[in-house]
Amino acid sequence: SRPKDFVPARAADWITIDADTVVGELRIRRVAAGDRFAPFGMPKGTKLVSDYLTDRHRSVLEKQAAAVVCDERGIVWLVGETVDRRVAVHRSTQTILEVRLLPPDREA
Repeated sequence: SRPKDFVPARAADWITIDADTVVGELRIRRVAAGDRFAPFGMPKGTKLVSDYLTDRHRSVLEKQAAAVVCDERGIVWLVGETVDRRVAVHRSTQTILEVRLLPPDREA
């Protein structure tokens, strides 16, 4: 459950999301052409991941290396950038899920 002193994660390799909004299992993959999401902080609508990264002045190499964590409904997290508005933690959130990326040589 959500503690009263909860502070959202603010690291490139770690997020906190509303667990009740996640549908199915989470998986990680490279960004694909046409991927869209609703970046947290954008009040409405969706944005192409490629446009989001361009707006943040990411290089071509950074764009090619970009990864997303998805559930059955779509993108949950543009890794290193932001979460999708759909899974963001709000005052009404009851259960928080922490997601961390670990280097391949390290176990949880």
